[in-house]
Amino acid sequence: MADALPDSAITEKIASLASAVFGLSDDEGMAFNRAVSLLRAEKANADAQRIATLRTMTDRDLAQEVLWECVGQGSDTYPDRALQMLREGGFVRHAGIEAAYRVGFEASSEGWNGEHPGDAAEQPRFALAMQEALETIRDRIEGDA
Repeated sequence: MADALPDSAITEKIASLASAVFGLSDDEGMAFNRAVSLLRAEKANADAQRIATLRTMTDRDLAQEVLWECVGQGSDTYPDRALQMLREGGFVRHAGIEAAYRVGFEASSEGWNGEHPGDAAEQPRFALAMQEALETIRDRIEGDA
């Protein structure tokens, strides 16, 4: 893992890689960029699949996974990794706030501002307003965590 290396070793490694990339021909550089893009896409896909798996776990199974990943493999503990896994698995402080807000907001569609009685939930502005409000809530939750 790169972050386990001392700063000087990381700097030397990056300088060595940069030198190698600088020496590539234009065609090799384009192939290199494609390869890096593919690797990043694979990592993003793997991350999304991992998060989806975490979210399907029961609370007990997720807790077991976090303990194994962050404590059970040795004497070191990894609290930042544990917090990341808990958040990805859906354990977020005040997580119920978003669900409650969504239910209340959707219930308010009946006569939403008196403009669209009974069908406000079908209006694009309504959905956009709810999405913006939920993003604000998520930002605030992340700030509290």
